[in-house]
Amino acid sequence: MKVSAIFLLSVISCACAAILCPPNYCDSMLCEEVTSENCEGRVQEGGSVCGCCDSCIAQIPLGVSCHQTMLLGLPATSECEQGSKCDFMSMTCIAKTCAELKEEQGNMLAALDKPLLGAHLPECEADGSWSARQCTGSKCYCVDEAGKTIEGFGAKIWEAKDMTCACARYQNTQQSQPMLLGAFVPKCDPMGNYAPVQCHGSVCSCADSAGQLLAGTEVSIADIATLTC
Repeated sequence: MKVSAIFLLSVISCACAAILCPPNYCDSMLCEEVTSENCEGRVQEGGSVCGCCDSCIAQIPLGVSCHQTMLLGLPATSECEQGSKCDFMSMTCIAKTCAELKEEQGNMLAALDKPLLGAHLPECEADGSWSARQCTGSKCYCVDEAGKTIEGFGAKIWEAKDMTCACARYQNTQQSQPMLLGAFVPKCDPMGNYAPVQCHGSVCSCADSAGQLLAGTEVSIADIATLTC
């Protein structure tokens, strides 16, 4: 399969390189106006054959086939939606890793004449996956494993020193799956950290910053007010 993918990329590269545009070719072209109002996708300036006209690039959602992006010798008319890429093994759109997006955005910022005020690169783990906490501008927020924002959690960047989003991500994972009877769903504070008091069923306990219940602190949910965690 890897050999096939490499061969496909080679063919595409050769086909694209083979496009020849005669002199004054665009002079006879009648271009339809392409704007954000009539384009359900991304407007690509000079995106038609030989760059004569603007074009509309349709956006392909995650998990959907992207084989139509492989139009040999012709400019693309569709692409995987922002933050994703076409996987040549499965021929479907898959999410880019945090590391891939960080490199892309880093290159874009480096190409600017002057620094972009408030710009922040994604925060990634050592393996290239998304860190649970992300910051943009003056705000920090929580994201899931795919880098999508988990609603309901956030803080000002100067207040987010101890913000981990560990609880928000675990809670989001639990709630996105079929709930098992009696499954523990943690309580999170507004910054996505584990709340100091956690309840499972009718029993409540103090918990540490990692959400681990502290032995010897258990009380009935009716007596939760007596906990001094």
